[in-house]
Amino acid sequence: MRIDSDNLLLDFLRWAWVSLIVVIAHIYRKLMGLETRDEVLATMQANFVTQRKEDQERHTAEREEMLNKVDRHHELQMRKLEKLEYRIKNGK
Repeated sequence: MRIDSDNLLLDFLRWAWVSLIVVIAHIYRKLMGLETRDEVLATMQANFVTQRKEDQERHTAEREEMLNKVDRHHELQMRKLEKLEYRIKNGK
């Protein structure tokens, strides 16, 4: 059985050429700041988590603000009621 050295050499050169292109593409992506698919997915997931946390914090702040408004309104109504009771008791 004879090994065809010309085909082996051509196969090696093809493999070397493709490997060189892959390495150059990888270096180009890194230099240009381009991200791989996994990095993009990780960034998207982190952004989603951050956005959700911000939404929850905003919702909590809005809820607290609404509760504070209700408390202030209740306090004002109680003061008005106390004044009215005082006027009734004192006949004014």
